[in-house]
Amino acid sequence: IRAVLSGERPSGHTNDAARELVVINAAASLYVAEVTDTMQRGAALAAEMIENGAALAKLEALRQASQA
Repeated sequence: IRAVLSGERPSGHTNDAARELVVINAAASLYVAEVTDTMQRGAALAAEMIENGAALAKLEALRQASQA
């Protein structure tokens, strides 16, 4: 997950399938939590959060909080 959220790609590999899986999972979560009114909007929001670094920042915050 960290690799997808940070945009890392091992030499010779793409993480497009993994990224799509993360986006779809996040889209479903956002839709079920009624943050978005459609899965498509959830996917767009999830992709935007990955691209702007917000998703990785949230993962780091959760990691730090769980170690406190």
